[in-house]
Amino acid sequence: MGKTYLDGVRVTSSPSKSYDENLVTLMTMKEQLKRAIDEYLNLQFLALDIFDQLSDTKERACLSDYYLCGLAVDEIAELNACCTRTVKRKLKTGLEKIEKLSPREDEEQHHESREKAKKFDNADSFLEAMARFEY
Repeated sequence: MGKTYLDGVRVTSSPSKSYDENLVTLMTMKEQLKRAIDEYLNLQFLALDIFDQLSDTKERACLSDYYLCGLAVDEIAELNACCTRTVKRKLKTGLEKIEKLSPREDEEQHHESREKAKKFDNADSFLEAMARFEY
């Protein structure tokens, strides 16, 4: 099959590898996806904390400070959107790579995996999947 890269980590998989070797490869990729989700959630909590602090500041601030706080809030919203897109892309890519490495028992199961990977084009499906992701 060849070499697969996820988060800069080189992973080699091939049909000649044993099931156990491919399983170790899949577990490594799953751990990388978990770290990406944790990183995203930490950024979300940080953004919420900063937003709360800015909200308190806005209530006591003069007009110029209020304007600067508004710019900061806009930057946080942009950062949050960027993080969401990045993690979605990493998850989708990771799931597609895991799908390629997974041993296929039948074509129906393969089709279901592809359908699940396609759902990550929808942000709601992404958030639902994040909530169901096993740690």
